[in-house]
Amino acid sequence: MSNPLKGNLAHKTFEQLFKAIIETNNEHWNKEKIEDWVAEYIPGLLEREGAVLLLYGLEPQRLGFIQTVQQAAWALVSITTYFLSPIINIPYPPTNGSIYLHNSQSIDSNKIIELTF
Repeated sequence: MSNPLKGNLAHKTFEQLFKAIIETNNEHWNKEKIEDWVAEYIPGLLEREGAVLLLYGLEPQRLGFIQTVQQAAWALVSITTYFLSPIINIPYPPTNGSIYLHNSQSIDSNKIIELTF
């Protein structure tokens, strides 16, 4: 399986994860909840956009990919919320990869970070 395909699938997963976080009004998402969400989301994504990973004999690669995306999703959410919490607005669909966040000390000090996957 090609790295560009893996990157595209991971990027789509992260987009949908942040959309799900926004839709739940930023309720607390712990590591287990994020891992469960990713494990539930990826099979449908693979059927639509990454069928090569569903081929016979590729189960180890598929499981490794899911585990890698789970770890990356947790790292992304935990770092984002630790340094720039809480998330106040993630434009959907994303605009140039921007995620708008604010510092919990003051709502007037908006920060913008650019994410590249």
